[in-house]
Amino acid sequence: LVVKANKLVEARQRLSVHEQRIILLLISKIRPQDVNFLWYKFQIRDLAKFLGLETSKRIYIDVRKAVRKLMKRVITVDRKARDIDLHWIEGAEYGDKGHVKICINQVLKPYLLNLKSHFTKYYIGYVVHLRSTYSIRVYELLKRFENLGEVAFELDRLKHILGVNHDEYSLYGNFKNKVIFVAQKELLEKTDIAFTFEEAKDGKKVSGIRFTIKK
Repeated sequence: LVVKANKLVEARQRLSVHEQRIILLLISKIRPQDVNFLWYKFQIRDLAKFLGLETSKRIYIDVRKAVRKLMKRVITVDRKARDIDLHWIEGAEYGDKGHVKICINQVLKPYLLNLKSHFTKYYIGYVVHLRSTYSIRVYELLKRFENLGEVAFELDRLKHILGVNHDEYSLYGNFKNKVIFVAQKELLEKTDIAFTFEEAKDGKKVSGIRFTIKK
C-alpha cells in the first residue's frame, strides 16, 4: 500500500518511470507505526527485476545509476504562500552481498508518516506496470479525488504538478496526445480507475481540463 499526504500528491515532481518505481516501492515499505524512516533493504537483483532491468548485463551498475539519479531529483511542495524544495532520498548504502539499503529524506516525514487525514492511498500493483511517468502521476492525482468523482485543473497548474517544463508541449494538442490520451489508455487497461475529460476554453484557447473519474 502506498500512502501519501495530499500535499505530496499535488507537489511538483519530475521523475523517470524507474525513479517513480523506486520511490513507490520505498513508500510501500513504511509501516503505520513507524515514527522515523528506516533503512529499507533490497536485493539488487530483485530491485532490478522490479524496475524492468533484469535483462541488463550491468544490473548492479544500472540499479546504482537509477538510485543516484533519484538522489538528485527535487520535489517542490506548496506550503501556503511559500514553496519548499526537497530531495526524496537521504542516502543509499551498498553491501558486498548484492543488496542496497535506501533511506527516505527525513524532512518528508510530515508527508509520509503517521497520516491521520488528508492523504491518498492505493495499491502499488496498479501503477508498477504503467509505462509513462505522466500516467503514474495522473493516476495519483485522480485517486486523490476519486471519492468526489471529478476534479478540474487549470492547464498551467496541471502541467506544473506533472513537472512539464515551459518549453515542453507548448501546443495543447501535443500535451493532450502525449500525456492525457496516453494516461487515459493506460489507466483503463492497467488500473482500478478510468477517466473521461472535458476541456475548458478561454476563447479558442484551452485553459483547463475537467476529469470525470470512474471506478
